[in-house]
Amino acid sequence: IIALITISTTQFDADIEGIVVDNEYRNKGYAMQLLEFSQDYLKKKGIEKIFLEVRNSNTPAKNLYIKNGYKQISVRKKYYSDGEDAVIMAKEI
Repeated sequence: IIALITISTTQFDADIEGIVVDNEYRNKGYAMQLLEFSQDYLKKKGIEKIFLEVRNSNTPAKNLYIKNGYKQISVRKKYYSDGEDAVIMAKEI
């Protein structure tokens, strides 16, 4: 396995629970391909909006999401067990 994405859905929206890319294959476009494929698939299934949360310190992931059209909609203060904030992002598809 080079990369994977996990997503949960309701009738009209989805939540990206995680994207993982093997260290050896990072920065080669696999995460972007997973996002694009997933968005196309979800749109065909009637999903209208995708949500996700990302650690505030995870700049590479935040940049990936922004590049793919996600917008920050809120922050969950001290969300993670180490006290770090979670940035909540969303995209209409």
